[in-house]
Order: sequence, then structure tokens, then C-alpha cells
Amino acid sequence: MNKELELDNLIMNYFGRDCGLIDGSDEIRPKIDVYLRQSGKGMQARLLENIRVFLSQGSQLDHAFRTRYGEYFLTELWGTTPEDFLRQVQNAVIR
Repeated sequence: MNKELELDNLIMNYFGRDCGLIDGSDEIRPKIDVYLRQSGKGMQARLLENIRVFLSQGSQLDHAFRTRYGEYFLTELWGTTPEDFLRQVQNAVIR
């Protein structure tokens, strides 16, 4: 996965260094909600596809996620795992 992904947009822009500016909290869900309000259906469809690809990696998911996003988003600092985070985003988009 070398090309730019919609998941990159979500993680880098909504959970990156300036994430406190997004909604002023340290919570995951409010940032996802802001992303959903600011993104279109096409972006959300690409995001769901990116998540599907990551989740399909099975036992390699944690490694793949940390390799791509480790310098931007450490799931343990947010009290979650890569899989749980991706499923939380996926469920929010689907609803």
C-alpha cells in the first residue's frame, strides 16, 4: 500500500499533531464525527475500502498499520488497537 489512501487523510488530518484543534477532546469518536461531516460519500466509500483491505490482513494487521501510521497515530495512546480503531471507524461510516 504505497499510494495515498483516504485512511491517510483521516489519520493524519484528524488524529495528527493538531488533533486537539478538531474538536478539543482526546476522544476518538468526536474526531470521526467531524470527518464524517466534512467528507463526501465518495471519500467515505474509499475509506471503507481502505479499512477492508487492512482488516483482510489478519495477523499482519497490527504490523501493517504500525508501519504505515506509527509516526502519526499510536493506537495504544488512544486506548485502542489497530483493529478496534478500524472497526470503530467502519461502524461510524456505515451508520
